[in-house]
Amino acid sequence: MRKLDAHIRNSVLLSMLVVAGLMFSLDFIFTLTDELGRGTPNYTAMDALLYTLRIMPTGIYEMLPFSALGGALIGLGLLASQNELVVIQAVGISTWRIAWSVMKPTLGVMLLSLVLGEYIAPTL
Repeated sequence: MRKLDAHIRNSVLLSMLVVAGLMFSLDFIFTLTDELGRGTPNYTAMDALLYTLRIMPTGIYEMLPFSALGGALIGLGLLASQNELVVIQAVGISTWRIAWSVMKPTLGVMLLSLVLGEYIAPTL
């Protein structure tokens, strides 16, 4: 059972990391581009970059639930596309047990989001 939980957890967490990385990098690029458009003689590209880096924890905090949901769906979709979920259910594992295996890493991401929102992300 531990190997099954670890396999599902790794699949879901890897998908969450990929989705989060894509969302955060797009947010960084769009925010930096928007800030560079506001360039004045006193507001340089370095200032825009520093501002963008300083507000990234808030952006991560705002997008973390969406990336967790998307990652969980993609991770389960990858398992389903390779018929691994069918095999897991054929062995006798219930759907609720599979859902609990997916919820464990999701709860970890929720805890990370809580810590990020309360202690790390600046309030702007």
